[in-house]
Amino acid sequence: MLRTFERRAGPFVAVAVAAIVSIGTYAQLALAYPRGGLWPAGCYFGDALIVFIRCDASVPGFIEPVLTWSWYLTWGWFWLVAFFVPLAPYLGLPMLGLWITALVVAARWAWRKRPWRPRGDERVE
Repeated sequence: MLRTFERRAGPFVAVAVAAIVSIGTYAQLALAYPRGGLWPAGCYFGDALIVFIRCDASVPGFIEPVLTWSWYLTWGWFWLVAFFVPLAPYLGLPMLGLWITALVVAARWAWRKRPWRPRGDERVE
């Protein structure tokens, strides 16, 4: 059963991991973090008690949670766990478990689908 799940979910998990890492890295490197003054147009980092991503009205509504959670799952995980300690057992540890599981499933699927894999009687011994 686990092998079937891994075979079917592997491509989706690999795409999801790549998308989350790409979006989280974009948020970390491209979004502004204004320190007072006017808020920039588009999306930017904000902080009240924890760091979050805020978007103005010119950005579609679904972009803000996608950017925020992709950032929390990648670069922002450190900020959640290190600086807001009460969230560590509730968000930090489950996120770490989720990432380890996702990376293992994606890596096993990618390893099985590698193009240089010897097949059948082509194995070198």
